[in-house]
Amino acid sequence: MLKKILVGTLAFLIINTSAAYADEVKNKDDTKENTVIEEDATEKLEDVKIVKPKNNLITVDRNVVLSGKGEEGTEIVVEVYSAKNVTEIEFDVNTLLDTKDEDEYVLVSSENFKIGKLGYFAHELKLNLGKNKITLYVKENEEVKKVLTRHVVVTEISKAKEYINNINNMNFSDKIKEMIGEFKKFNDGQ
Repeated sequence: MLKKILVGTLAFLIINTSAAYADEVKNKDDTKENTVIEEDATEKLEDVKIVKPKNNLITVDRNVVLSGKGEEGTEIVVEVYSAKNVTEIEFDVNTLLDTKDEDEYVLVSSENFKIGKLGYFAHELKLNLGKNKITLYVKENEEVKKVLTRHVVVTEISKAKEYINNINNMNFSDKIKEMIGEFKKFNDGQ
């Protein structure tokens, strides 16, 4: 019995004496301000930052979440437009923009909401098959203050695979050489 007590006490001491130790690290360059790095994924308006969806998004899901952050109480109006004609969608792999002329869009839905106390918002949007345009308005005193537009393409999974295969067929070494050539032209011009 005494042996069990001694072994238990010894195990307790070993476990408690090997605790993790952490200490602050002084800033090497003695700057007193913190550095703030903003993510590339956000697009910033004056009062609102939009995190998702990214522009020129191609998806197979008809439901997309619009998310971001802003000041509490900011009124936001979201309008979803769909292309009038659901046609074959062609993309240029270099720019990811539609190579055809601008289509006519029809308003599908319009929703108003205010940013809550936490300052973040997430709103689910239902999109139609084909090209969709999401327009976000920031309202202040019943007046539209800022506008942001995102283009989202909803496609079937077979078409999405085809788009990916077209990107895989692109010769990356030629594209890199082309980019280096443009960079040299830019530097020579200055």
